[in-house]
Amino acid sequence: MAHHQIVIVGGGMFSPEDSGRDEADLIPYGVKWIKDRVETFAPTDNQISTLGGESIAHDYLVVAPGIQINWD
Repeated sequence: MAHHQIVIVGGGMFSPEDSGRDEADLIPYGVKWIKDRVETFAPTDNQISTLGGESIAHDYLVVAPGIQINWD
């Protein structure tokens, strides 16, 4: 029987130095990276507002809240 190990990097299985990457390299061509937090959702208007005060309209919205990183 083969042994398979599941490793969750974001969950703290490796240090940031071992798993770090430049985030800009992960953004696909043609995608605008908005470095801000969402403050409000207006799903009936297909719009969000950011903490910085920008209103952004969208056709589709995928929300991925992420995980809490615990390097210890």
